[in-house]
Amino acid sequence: MKQIIGPAAAPRNSVRDRVWAQGWSRLREAFRGVFARVDALATALDFVLALVVDQSRKNCWTLGELAGHAGPGRFQHLLRGAKWSAAAARAALRDYVVCSLGFDDVVLVVDELCQNDITRLMWST
Repeated sequence: MKQIIGPAAAPRNSVRDRVWAQGWSRLREAFRGVFARVDALATALDFVLALVVDQSRKNCWTLGELAGHAGPGRFQHLLRGAKWSAAAARAALRDYVVCSLGFDDVVLVVDELCQNDITRLMWST
């Protein structure tokens, strides 16, 4: 099945594409210690990419299709049976965001409880 999201799906001839690939590499490195197996890490990164796509229905079937998987099985296994630490994943993501978006005079606030399951980012100086 054809992959329609992620760094491999886009041509790498523009500055934006190179910046995307560099950021994605940093995210992959941040999550490397969270997962014991390389395939679980790859599935988790596919899952993150699929989650940020603007799509009204997000379940393992639709996200799996976006990621180019044959079905929902890989994402279901990741969420249900793979061995990984949610606390370690949270810490890795937090560190990645702080390093990528952090400024000395800015505070990033993420509200996960807003309507329509959309995370709002509020910047305060």
